[in-house]
Amino acid sequence: MGEALVFGEELDDLAAELRAMDVRRRPDGSAHVKFRLMPGSAFLRALRLAEIELLLDDDPRARQKETRQYDAFLMVVDRIGEAARSSST
Repeated sequence: MGEALVFGEELDDLAAELRAMDVRRRPDGSAHVKFRLMPGSAFLRALRLAEIELLLDDDPRARQKETRQYDAFLMVVDRIGEAARSSST
């Protein structure tokens, strides 16, 4: 994927952590996703920076911890996708 950075972390490192997720399909069509983030992992550092960005943007949703963490997770995953698409062209 190259040397692209997402929240200061190398895209390859972040993508590897995402690929390590355990995704299990349920009979009802939903999925259960589970993965462990080790202290100091690239994804965890990126997640913390995304949360800080949300707080600095004074996003009202960022005031609630669970909502901020959810939004930060989606932001990191979205930016990983953008960086991967950009580096593949």
